[in-house]
Amino acid sequence: MGNIFIISDDIRANHPEFKGQKWICDELKKEFMDAFPNETTNNPLEAGIIWYLAPWKYNYTPKNMTLNEWYALLKYKKVICTQHHIDKNKLEELKPQFNFMNKHANKLHAICDKTAKDMVKYFDKNKIYTKQLWINDKNFYYIRNKDALRKKYKFNKKSHLVGSFQKDTEGKTNLPKLSKGPDLFVKIVQDMYNTNKNVQVVLTGLRREYIINELDKIGIQYYYFNMITSKEINELYNCLDIYLVTSRCEGGPRSVFEAGLTKTPIISTDIGIASELMNKKSSYPSKLTSAVLKNRSSKGRYNIFAGVFMF
Repeated sequence: MGNIFIISDDIRANHPEFKGQKWICDELKKEFMDAFPNETTNNPLEAGIIWYLAPWKYNYTPKNMTLNEWYALLKYKKVICTQHHIDKNKLEELKPQFNFMNKHANKLHAICDKTAKDMVKYFDKNKIYTKQLWINDKNFYYIRNKDALRKKYKFNKKSHLVGSFQKDTEGKTNLPKLSKGPDLFVKIVQDMYNTNKNVQVVLTGLRREYIINELDKIGIQYYYFNMITSKEINELYNCLDIYLVTSRCEGGPRSVFEAGLTKTPIISTDIGIASELMNKKSSYPSKLTSAVLKNRSSKGRYNIFAGVFMF
């Protein structure tokens, strides 16, 4: 099979705004390499398999090589590309990436059934392989003492806390990132607030300007934590009364797994893995929790990729 070299965001991992926190693909790369030190490598020239975990980095080149030289070398490698989701409103932007994948990839990994169904419109269906990504249950887990956590973060005991931990704003603007559905989030929270004045919102991460501005207009109190650690995110999940996913297009979302592991009630639009794991008849993800916890062991967490890397 040969060693695996993983291409993720990498450069973004050192972005000053992130304060040491890795971009999601960088975190996944680190976890995979830590789990399989003998099967992975940091030298792409020595690798038998090149895994584009972040296929939008199709212009990646090793040091001292041109892009054309690298593409020529890929002919002698086994290439896997992971497609997280396909935003139909951004197909023009995706053309160069899709061209690369069609030309160079031996296998195409879809992280959920919905992504796989979208991919057959643009790729050879015989190359497509569907497997969910893993979640690290050492980072996300249930904490019993909710009162102590709420006190730590200075949340009011009577507050009904609604969480949203993903970006909602386009670039360096105040325009909504519509694929993430922040307009829907604000509408739902406003409806909740109309019947319960204790509703408050907990936000984390970069690019939260749109929702913050809208909540200011409505007069709904919110707590905003910028780039924080995985430990802090886990604690915030455990403080919540409910987590909302309002995305119109999503590959994960990771929050479905995270909410399941922290036993946080969650409501989601029917995107990505939501319908594969969540109980459609309940806002509390009982089926989700049991589904996620099946692979708690270190090896079990990553064995989902065994079929992908066997050529």
